[in-house]
Amino acid sequence: MNIDLQTRVPSREYPVRQSSFEAFLRQTQTECRRLRKEEGRVSPYFLLDDKLSAYRFCDFHGFPRPRTDMFAIPLAGLVPQPPCVIKPLGSVSSRGVFLLFSDTRVLELATGKTYACWDEARLRAQSLIGEKIIPQDAWVQEELLLQADGTMAKDVKFYAFYGRTPLVLKTQRQPEIRRCWYDQQLQPTTTGKCSRRLFSGTGIPPEAQRLAAEISLRIPLPFARIDLLISRSGIHLGEITPEPGRFNAFNDRSDMLLGAEMIAATARLACDISSGKSFPNFEMFASSRRITMQPQLDEEPTPGLLMPPPPLSRTTECTPTR
Repeated sequence: MNIDLQTRVPSREYPVRQSSFEAFLRQTQTECRRLRKEEGRVSPYFLLDDKLSAYRFCDFHGFPRPRTDMFAIPLAGLVPQPPCVIKPLGSVSSRGVFLLFSDTRVLELATGKTYACWDEARLRAQSLIGEKIIPQDAWVQEELLLQADGTMAKDVKFYAFYGRTPLVLKTQRQPEIRRCWYDQQLQPTTTGKCSRRLFSGTGIPPEAQRLAAEISLRIPLPFARIDLLISRSGIHLGEITPEPGRFNAFNDRSDMLLGAEMIAATARLACDISSGKSFPNFEMFASSRRITMQPQLDEEPTPGLLMPPPPLSRTTECTPTR
């Protein structure tokens, strides 16, 4: 049988399998959990998916963040000092986050419900623990960042792929929850997610996009969602989320676009590592694999003492592949 090697096979006979952001994250989660359970190896996915660990990461690099009590305590021992934010150490989709504007005004972020005092909100927090919506009774108090008009800071979530931010979600929570999606060029777009609460938006500051991209380049992962807060005092990191909630809710087009970004980011990260780039800040996380509850000692820490980021030296790293 003679085979003509010059003849091109029609592409429809060998269709290219499209990349899927959802499939990539699910498979990564499964493998990271297996490695942790069977071999005791802790992935950066787990090291960063913790509010206090993310803040320590920020302090190491000098990235701005809110002033925060750098320890978690049980709900019963919490003494809020408004204006402040009370949030569980581990949760998703803003569950269990309470904003205390004053002693008589408390907002539950996930639902938009208001309470007349912290005691009422505390009962709600206790019910979230009892219903297993909040996985553990470990809470952190941090600074409440506000805009010039006294409303809460703008919440901007960057889907960051090692130096690129092809998708951005801006959330307006007052007077009602509404959202707007933006693409890499910071132009409005749609994704099939949160489609019932969309609004036109007022744009994203380019400096916020640059900060999110810079933060992502200091993380040895192809993807992490970088949540920033934009307030009258500037731009601060809110959270780093390697596994964002409802990542399976994107339409097919957005899922494939993000999947392609994941593959490209994985390649860039591999090139940087093979060229000698290191991530020394993660050595600290490896020696402390999880944040533990503040031990009950004879001399207990004063609750409600918001600790500012310490002035730490930066670490020199090689120029990343962009």
